[in-house]
Amino acid sequence: VAAAIYLAITTVSNLILIWLERHYSAGVRKGQL
Repeated sequence: VAAAIYLAITTVSNLILIWLERHYSAGVRKGQL
């Protein structure tokens, strides 16, 4: 059970990091233009 919870947490955190990276990079690109 603990392993499944750990996997779920890491998966969600990874998705959030990817989304934030895309969102941040997109904002930076707009700012540079």
